Amino acid sequence: MKILIYRGKHEDEYFDISTDELRRGAYRHLFDQLGGAGYYDCSDPESKELALFNRATEGDDVALIQFMKLRSRYAYEGIEEQEIPQYKAHLKEE
Repeated sequence: MKILIYRGKHEDEYFDISTDELRRGAYRHLFDQLGGAGYYDCSDPESKELALFNRATEGDDVALIQFMKLRSRYAYEGIEEQEIPQYKAHLKEE
């Protein structure tokens, strides 16, 4: 299983990203959530960040994921994808 960990200023959030659809959905959720909170200030018209942001707002999932990973270098904010091993319950055979 693969998870996305968003390390935010106030709390961490965890998302199942074990499929491409779940991965895109998790990044889209974070993008929308953080954008609604005013976290994005892409004021330099020449920046790569602004170009990615514009493509992401138009629905480009590849640009959205690149933008979010680019943002993970900021203070109080981190995004990490992590593989979690699958554990199976060990049942006693009778």
